[in-house]
Amino acid sequence: MTKRIYGVLTLCFLFNTHVSSQNYTVGTITAGHIEITSEYDTCKATQNAAVFVAPYKKSVDSLVCHVVGHSAQALTVGRPESLLSNWTADVLLAAARKECGKVDFAVTNIGSIRSSFPKGEITVGDVLEMCPFQNMLTVLTLKGSDVIELFQQFSSFGGEGLSHGVQLHYDSKFHLVSARLNGKNIKPGKTYRIATIDYLAEGNDNLKAFKKAVESVKTSVLVRDIYMGDIKAHEAKGQPIDAKMEGRIIKDK
Repeated sequence: MTKRIYGVLTLCFLFNTHVSSQNYTVGTITAGHIEITSEYDTCKATQNAAVFVAPYKKSVDSLVCHVVGHSAQALTVGRPESLLSNWTADVLLAAARKECGKVDFAVTNIGSIRSSFPKGEITVGDVLEMCPFQNMLTVLTLKGSDVIELFQQFSSFGGEGLSHGVQLHYDSKFHLVSARLNGKNIKPGKTYRIATIDYLAEGNDNLKAFKKAVESVKTSVLVRDIYMGDIKAHEAKGQPIDAKMEGRIIKDK
């Protein structure tokens, strides 16, 4: 984990230092994905590079290696339901209710959860790696008919994070069979307040139903800070964070 953070910070510093005194025009930008594995552990930095990076590495270490809390078990991420997506959605809902009053449930996207939490110590670096984006807490109001449409759109990726109390049932082809909140069917004519992140509120990740919101409240609260705050609050009480599988999303085989 820390190796990836070191790499990003060091690369940004070196790039900014190098180009600050020169003029360049970007011709093309090509995106790609490189998986960071143990293969790169065999790469040896030159002595000059190691000396140059050393003071910055020490500074980064002092930040990202700080322990902020503990987890009772490894909180992994996956679809259609997972421990970490359940935890993030529950924490987001609690924060939204504190910030905006009555909120019915929360939706987080699996794609924004970039890593899992280990069992035991959780560091600042773990939180930064799990949630590296600058997403803000947003609360939307949707008609029940649009909520049902939203839940059907989950099929594009095979599920998303949902807070406690939501129960979705899909058939083997991922068609929505039923959608319940606290044991009651979602009513098409009723309105529901949903906590999510600003990225999804804009209709991204094919969750286009969010764009039909009759009301949208974008807060200035950083989602990463919400997660960090919950971990620290548990630690202050001498408690680890935890989650459990509840059948929030059930798909027929």
